[in-house]
Amino acid sequence: MPDPILNSRTLDVLQVAMRGLSLRQQVIGQNMANVDTPGYKAATVSFEDELKRVADPSSAELRLVSTHDAHLGLAALDDPQVAQRPNLTLRNDGNSVDVDKEMVELAETSLRFQSLAQLASKQLATLRAAIAER
Repeated sequence: MPDPILNSRTLDVLQVAMRGLSLRQQVIGQNMANVDTPGYKAATVSFEDELKRVADPSSAELRLVSTHDAHLGLAALDDPQVAQRPNLTLRNDGNSVDVDKEMVELAETSLRFQSLAQLASKQLATLRAAIAER
């Protein structure tokens, strides 16, 4: 049976968001690695809409309590979706990677991931403090 102290909704949402951002970072790296590959179409990762849906306080998913590892929870959300980037501008060789756009998205993704990691760290520090106080 999972430990109810460590199974908080906040940590579940942070885990899902960090997993999506990690995948986005990998896809950006693939895009950058293929900047000179003729015919390569840039990809992107989307997970924010699904995350917002389940993180909504009125969402039924958040009111469910998991009592067993096999039960569905936030961590059982659909995996982030990797898709071809919409509104692509193709170069003469058919490649659609825009290095400037990729660099901006990489910086934004890194900042978001760092922010979420800090939130997770603070959440765990709060739990540690509560355990130490008993």
